[in-house]
Amino acid sequence: MKNFVFKNLLAIMAAATLSVGITSCKEHHHDPELNLSGTSVTLEAAAGSSSSISVTAENTDWTVSVIQGQVWLNARKNGNLVTFTAEENKDAKERTGTAVVTATEDNKLSYIINITQKPGISSITVNGSSSAEFTFPGAFDTGKSGIDYKQVFKISSNVQWTLSSDVDWLNISSKSGNGDVDLTVYPTSENSSDEARTTKLTLSGAGVSATINITQDPALVPDCIVRPTNIIALYNGIAFGYSYGRNVAHFYRGYMEKSVVGTMSDNEIIETLTTNFDRNPVTDFD
Repeated sequence: MKNFVFKNLLAIMAAATLSVGITSCKEHHHDPELNLSGTSVTLEAAAGSSSSISVTAENTDWTVSVIQGQVWLNARKNGNLVTFTAEENKDAKERTGTAVVTATEDNKLSYIINITQKPGISSITVNGSSSAEFTFPGAFDTGKSGIDYKQVFKISSNVQWTLSSDVDWLNISSKSGNGDVDLTVYPTSENSSDEARTTKLTLSGAGVSATINITQDPALVPDCIVRPTNIIALYNGIAFGYSYGRNVAHFYRGYMEKSVVGTMSDNEIIETLTTNFDRNPVTDFD
């Protein structure tokens, strides 16, 4: 009887020992952990500029993604690093983007990373250069006007620009712009002169500029102008001689009525005659 009881006690003790051994072998569960060395990066404006942040993860893997719509920004997993690269920033102001690093074992465990790319260098170009030039004819073909000789300049900029011009013989399609703009220019009148006329169009903004040098050839051959000279005021009118260009073949005489002359000063008379002769030269004869 004692032997039976002793064997049963040994069996109970062995079972208890086994039970304790099994309980002590259960695996302890650890929560996922995710840590970043920073939550913001700054990239240069140049294409391919990159920067990285290190990621420490325990009991989980992780992913990185760029917020949708930021096509200029790329983020990739590289070992324990997340590396950001960017396309060239051609704009003259900085741009920002956002990415998210998320634990795969717990999507509530995530970090938002703010990315800033520095602004590009301010620039304005005309046909791909800092300057351009063009020459218009002085006389138009029969049946044509200035618009038939229009010239289009390709303006590219990353700043807002304005155009300055001090002439009234050019039509300019736009006096301001930004980005890619087709700038159309053409003369509004013939150049009824024996000398070329020129002007410089300046596009400027944000401390940078570009220029377009415009020339319109003369409609007359050189030295083909007639001007009044030696003007003398008389009691009933005026008398004057003429200065002939060496290439003048014909000319018209102009007169001013006594009633008009009598109300004008000498300087006004000279100015009126000079202006009318300069603006109305004769270029064609039957």
